Amino acid sequence: MDHSQVMIRMNCGDSLVKLCLSLIVNMVKNEKLQIDQISKLPKNLVSSLLNTFSKRGLLTDDNIQFFLNENTRELELSECDKLSDKALEKISLCKYLRKIDLNSHSIQRTLITGQGISNLVKNCKFLTSILLRRCSLIDDECIDIIAKSCPKLKNLNIANCSLITDQSFVSLGKYCNNLESINFSGTKVTDNGVFYMFSKENVAKSIQEIHIAHCDLITDESIECILINCRRVKYLLFHECPKVTVASRIALEDYLNSSDQKVKHLTWTIY
Repeated sequence: MDHSQVMIRMNCGDSLVKLCLSLIVNMVKNEKLQIDQISKLPKNLVSSLLNTFSKRGLLTDDNIQFFLNENTRELELSECDKLSDKALEKISLCKYLRKIDLNSHSIQRTLITGQGISNLVKNCKFLTSILLRRCSLIDDECIDIIAKSCPKLKNLNIANCSLITDQSFVSLGKYCNNLESINFSGTKVTDNGVFYMFSKENVAKSIQEIHIAHCDLITDESIECILINCRRVKYLLFHECPKVTVASRIALEDYLNSSDQKVKHLTWTIY
């Protein structure tokens, strides 16, 4: 058998799997297949179905458990805006979970609470990526529990979580030694919180990506603090922060001229 024949068979196999997955999804949607039958399929197919259902926003509190098992490592749930703390309770059984994406693209997620996330992270201590953009009920107490429960945390998105204040940054600064990326746009964090967290050696050495937008309480002093302390930053974005001025642009120029690291992405607006 030559190489072309192998490729044809592989392509046919892939196409057949995709066709089967599409048929199963449609059968479930049309109630021709009971959802609880999915858990009886081979694990690789269940994993593929999980991906398909999540992308189509079809996962709910009532069906998500049929797609989960002890080997579930990542959950992309940004399209599934009907999920609540009930779903998180079922997800918490995936104790080796590495990533959970609950980002919302546009609407505020009010069915996910700080208590629900807190209960989840207490059981899923291997989480490295927690994405909570527009989960508006997430508060400082929840972030404190995340920081204490997830020592391997690398990526945290709390953008537009309007209850977040400097206290969250105190917790992250104390307990997070591996944090590489944070988005705290649209929060109530001030210069004081930035000074505390990004002046901590553990955070300053690990952080590489920072997103700041629509933070009314952030000033030039925060930008300068980040640039002075966080010498490994490769991605820095700050926009629509009304107290950030041309002084930050000057600080950025000094950083770019002196930094040993190659900055990959840098965007800003100043007033």
